[in-house]
Amino acid sequence: MLHVLILRYTADAEAVASHLPDHIGYLDKHHSRGLFLLSGRTLPAESGEVILARGERDEIEAVAGQDPLFRHGLCAYEILSADPGLSHPDLSTLLGSPTASSNTVSAPPFPWAVQEYRGLRPGATGLDTVLSGKPVGVVAHRAGTAVLAALRAGQPEAADTARRCVRELRERDWPGDGLLADALDRALEDEAADTELAPVPVDLEDLADAAGSGPAEGEGALDPVTGEVLPAAFLEFDALQDGDELDWDRLITVESDSTDAYRDMADFTETVADVDLRGRLRQRLDGRGAFRRFKNTVHGEGGDTLSSWTIFSEERGLGRARQWLADHGYRPDERTALR
Repeated sequence: MLHVLILRYTADAEAVASHLPDHIGYLDKHHSRGLFLLSGRTLPAESGEVILARGERDEIEAVAGQDPLFRHGLCAYEILSADPGLSHPDLSTLLGSPTASSNTVSAPPFPWAVQEYRGLRPGATGLDTVLSGKPVGVVAHRAGTAVLAALRAGQPEAADTARRCVRELRERDWPGDGLLADALDRALEDEAADTELAPVPVDLEDLADAAGSGPAEGEGALDPVTGEVLPAAFLEFDALQDGDELDWDRLITVESDSTDAYRDMADFTETVADVDLRGRLRQRLDGRGAFRRFKNTVHGEGGDTLSSWTIFSEERGLGRARQWLADHGYRPDERTALR
C-alpha cells in the first residue's frame, strides 16, 4: 500500500529549525529501510513537507508518531493511503503494482517442498534419485548428512552426490557446513571418522530445536551418552521431583539464544527476489515484535516463500547443532543424526 504523508508545521520557523537535524536523521533512517520512497519541502517551503511511503497503514502511523518534530509538538500529519492500480513501468517493481503494459517475469518456482526436504534422512530409499534432479545447494546440510550415512553404510553409488554436497557446503560455508564437508571427504576417501570428536547418538533436529527455542523457554540439556536432548521443562520437573534418574553431572547445557534466529530472518530476507516482499520483510524486522511480524508475513505469503523460509531456517539450525557438538568435543553418529 502507498501513503502520502502531508506534514504541516504548527510552530514558528525558529522552533522547527532547532529540531531539523533530528528530523533529517529520522528521514534518513526510514529512507534506508525502504519505507520512505521520497520526501521534500512543500512550496512555499515554510508550509511543511510531503513524504511518499509504502507499507501497512498502522506501521506508517506509528512511524509518523516517531518524528522528532511531531513528538515536540511542532508539526501535524495527515496521511492519505492508496492501493496503486496502474503505474509507470519504471515504478512497477518498486511499488509492486501492475503496469499498463506489464511484462513481469515471475521468479522460478522453489525446487523443494518441505515434506520432500524432511524426507532426506539416513536410510531413506531412492536418495540418489531424489537428489539427482534437483539443486543441492539449498538443502546441502540435510542432504549431506543423509549421504554421509549412505557412504558409511557401504553404498558407493552415493559418491557422486556426496561430492556435489561437499562443493555446495564449502561454497555456502554456514556454521557446521565445513565440518560436514570434511566428514564427507573422509568418507569418500574411505578414511575413519574424526577421532578427535566423540560420536553421540543425537538427532540434530532435536538439538537444533532446543538451541533455537528462545530464552523464554529456558535452557535444555544434552546427555552425551544416550544422545537424548532434554527440554528445559523436563529438567525443571525432574529437579522438583528430586529424582535420581538423570546423571546431572554428565549433562551439557544447551543455551538458547534468539540472536541466531534473528540473523536467520535478516539473511533470508536478502535472498528474496521479489523487491516488494523483500522491502516488507525488512520493515517487519525493525523494532520490538520483529519475530511475530516476520513470521506472520511469511506465513501469510505461503507457497514458495514459506517453503523456502522453512528449509532455510532448518538448514541453519542443523548446521549450528553440528557446530555446537564440535565445540563441545562431539560429533553426531551419522546413523542417528536425522531420525
